[in-house]
Amino acid sequence: MIDIQRGKELNNCAISIAKILKMVAEIEPNISDADDLYKNKEGILILAYISRVTILDRIENNPWMVPEQPIRIATGLFSIRKETIASALSLTVGRIIKIAEYDMDISDLVDDILKKGDAFYDLKNLIPSLNNIT
Repeated sequence: MIDIQRGKELNNCAISIAKILKMVAEIEPNISDADDLYKNKEGILILAYISRVTILDRIENNPWMVPEQPIRIATGLFSIRKETIASALSLTVGRIIKIAEYDMDISDLVDDILKKGDAFYDLKNLIPSLNNIT
């Protein structure tokens, strides 16, 4: 029974990673400098929030999800990408952090959201529909 629960949690994490990968791939080509980042500020902050809630919280709540844990991420209808939790985090959260580096203020907000600081709760209260994301 425990293995089934772990499998579900790992699958849910993989689904979230796949969705974040897709969203990052859509927004990343639009950002090449601080002005572009500022134009896409809301999207980056929401991506950080969704990553926190659907990926980072799940990993923190499941101590068996260690960095070396293999994970299979769907990349299409019939294709998967084999990664580890650590490499998947680099592909998602790492890319969001890197994109945000064009502007120090936005970078600080992204970091605070990912650390579940005040900016996380400000965003959560500002956009009530984000409360339903898991």
